[in-house]
Amino acid sequence: MADGTRDADPRDANLELLFCTNVLGLRSLHYGCWIDGEELSLENFKAAQIRYTEQLIGLVPADAHEVLDVGCGTGEIARVLAARGHHVTAISPDNAHWKIGEREEAGIAYVRTRFEDLNLDRTFDLILMAESQNYIDTARGFAQCRRYLRDGGHLLVSGIFGRADVPRADLPAFVENTDAGFVSGAAEHGLHVVSRQDITTRVLPTLDFCRATYEQYVQPTIGIAGLWLIRRPVIGALVRLALKNERRALQRVRGYYLDRFDAALFARTCRYLTLLFVRDDAHVKIRP
Repeated sequence: MADGTRDADPRDANLELLFCTNVLGLRSLHYGCWIDGEELSLENFKAAQIRYTEQLIGLVPADAHEVLDVGCGTGEIARVLAARGHHVTAISPDNAHWKIGEREEAGIAYVRTRFEDLNLDRTFDLILMAESQNYIDTARGFAQCRRYLRDGGHLLVSGIFGRADVPRADLPAFVENTDAGFVSGAAEHGLHVVSRQDITTRVLPTLDFCRATYEQYVQPTIGIAGLWLIRRPVIGALVRLALKNERRALQRVRGYYLDRFDAALFARTCRYLTLLFVRDDAHVKIRP
């Protein structure tokens, strides 16, 4: 879980969301789950995302009727859960996410808030964090899990973790927690692991696909736009001046995603894990 004070620039989030939904036509933003040997294509990427959702929901305990979806994104996982009879409270603080789709859906209550700021008078059978744990303050996040999980309830976390055997300085900037550190931190708050799956090799093709898409489409488009501005020096100077802040945001996005799309770096420093925790106060010593 990342420090909650390090919020992403809204323009960055909008750019990512618009590219994924309007250009690629994706209904979800997660990494997906590939089958060995699949061709790197957009259709197979969409299939991998559907497969990821199915496998994640397959880990939801049968008695988890009330679900809190933390960082719901476009709401795709919440919709599948609701269609299968779960009652879902889905939360996200991102302005961009609220522009995607209709927010009044059967079985889903959407709340626009950070998890750290959530204030409800109820508990849940399951808290789901699908690729959202790196955006939530660690200590506050675990405290909120204890507040909102009933005793015997579950926390299902699926996302990127740094390898515990890699020095912190060598981890990618977008990774805040090691796998071992996250698990031990959870235990200190009365949450212990009952299931652990490492699907790193099954998400790596997504990085290769996104890198190829960037190099094949995005980078040439930026180059063509730059060439057009060079050939029109007066207009180019005015555009560069008017869009100075946007250009800086684009540079941040470019650096951010080039790191994220480096499959070799990911495999060397990170793991993609799906962890199922249970809250069991009777067997865990809770830190005061």
